[in-house]
Amino acid sequence: MRAGRGSLHSRYAADDASRKYDVLVAAWQDGVAPPEGPNDRLVMQPGQKIAGYHSLFERFPDLLDTYTHIALVDDDIDMSPEAVNRSFEAGSAENLSIWQPSLTWDSYFSYAAFLRNPAFQLRYTNFVEMMCPFFRADALRKALPLFDLGYDVGPDLVWTRLEEDNHCRAAILDTVSVHHTRPVGKAKRARTEGRFKRYDSEVQTFLDQAGLGFRGNVVYAAKTRGGRALAGRGQIAFRYMALMAGFVRTPMVKWKFLRLVSDAIRHVLIRPKSLDPIDAQSVAQTVRMAQAAPSL
Repeated sequence: MRAGRGSLHSRYAADDASRKYDVLVAAWQDGVAPPEGPNDRLVMQPGQKIAGYHSLFERFPDLLDTYTHIALVDDDIDMSPEAVNRSFEAGSAENLSIWQPSLTWDSYFSYAAFLRNPAFQLRYTNFVEMMCPFFRADALRKALPLFDLGYDVGPDLVWTRLEEDNHCRAAILDTVSVHHTRPVGKAKRARTEGRFKRYDSEVQTFLDQAGLGFRGNVVYAAKTRGGRALAGRGQIAFRYMALMAGFVRTPMVKWKFLRLVSDAIRHVLIRPKSLDPIDAQSVAQTVRMAQAAPSL
């Protein structure tokens, strides 16, 4: 994880006998509490979040060989050791390449699709966001070329497309939920000292430079709480009405909450899942060429 002062990692980085994972805290400012497990580490890694992860794996390349699965967690995510354990176990059991726990209804969010939906065990998606992705280690290795392009958002729109067959390889876990405690972008504003680009603007610039499109987060298949497989978009979208129960608990502006929930339902019904395979090295090369081209 990348952490600053005020990070919430101490809850799941305590020396807890129930833990089935190690914690590496890459701090971008001084004063960050060290994790307490016997195999844990605290290192200084200033700068942007995603570029900092890239530098971290260059410094410690053994991480991708030592561990079978790796999560990249924002420092404003509140979760328990049990939630971390269950997230790793569920993704491994489902043979996923990349996945994330869902968000509690009192979380700040950018996409309502990531809110916990009590109708499902998990939902297969074309998008796992940058907030707390869990990776199979070989899938993270494939994605790393996207981390060195100067973007904190954008690469997450395409890292679900790095396998030869990407169908049902990325998912949202509704049986595990974590709390996103701060408004989206707050930590990035602090790291960049006010030089903060709007999320939409940064995403679109990345997509333009990469020559790729993204028409929204789409859940296209799911497993119900009872274990029934669903592939019908209408069946899935109907069950999204359960999210309306979060209206009374959300910290979001109420009209924005309703708009984002309606967007999630609309995307399930009409948007393409867009999971054609791509190569991260080729995408990175295309973005660098676009960045190097003179402005007109």
